[in-house]
Amino acid sequence: FNVTYSGFVNGENESVIITEPTISTTATKTSNASTYPITISGGKATNYNLACEEGVLTVTRAPLSAMVNDATKVYGSNNPSFTINYSGLKNGETVPAWTTSPTFRTEATKQSGVGEYDVNAINGVPKNYDLGTITPGTLTVTPAPLTIKANNATRLYYNDNPTFSYTCN
Repeated sequence: FNVTYSGFVNGENESVIITEPTISTTATKTSNASTYPITISGGKATNYNLACEEGVLTVTRAPLSAMVNDATKVYGSNNPSFTINYSGLKNGETVPAWTTSPTFRTEATKQSGVGEYDVNAINGVPKNYDLGTITPGTLTVTPAPLTIKANNATRLYYNDNPTFSYTCN
């Protein structure tokens, strides 16, 4: 932290400071984005009574980018739980703390056909990060497995084959 002095007389400057004041704040490296007081105390100067005035430390939000992870599901199944990949997290975080958690939106439902569908995450407000738009991901719906089994049949020797049928499982 820097200290600014004002009120010197007779052309004097910081050289009259005998003991530097102590400057501190309650904020730490991991403090949330907010404002914190910068306190100043002590100090001595020849021919002066020091009056200390607090300052303010403003901890701003760190930049953060995010992207919805692509996902896959089989036709006819429920949508999976969607997740987000972050770039720019600090302090060993793997997910930011949220003021408002994002909501996932996709047009895909259990009945949606095979294909690709956008997955968006909206309305997320992280506590300590400046996050713009979250890049959408893609939900890929793949074909469901379907087993077709030929039904057993019989016929007499030297007769025409019967009409064959099958069963879907």
